Amino acid sequence: MKRIIKFRVYSKDTKEMFQPHAFIEDYQKRDDVVLMQYTGLKDINGIEVYEGDTIKYNNRKYNVKWHIDRFGMQNPKSSDYLWFDNYSKRARNDNSEIIGNIYENNA
Repeated sequence: MKRIIKFRVYSKDTKEMFQPHAFIEDYQKRDDVVLMQYTGLKDINGIEVYEGDTIKYNNRKYNVKWHIDRFGMQNPKSSDYLWFDNYSKRARNDNSEIIGNIYENNA
């Protein structure tokens, strides 16, 4: 199985999200954008989950973050994480829904 590696970009200037149209390295050098990596997961509606997304999971809100060596969902009211590798694929797909992201609409 191949791991899909892709990104989206948030422009701090225009306040818009877009797909990168240059090499990722070109964006890493810029201070006016934020790169967000795809986690390899989709929510209940089939929408790709990226770093920076806000997810509703079991009636709680979590922010998707990269922490040390893996993606997880952090409760914004605490430092607690739910690691993507610690709950079943079925639970991810059946109970998680993207409700926003931390840049455009802090849900």
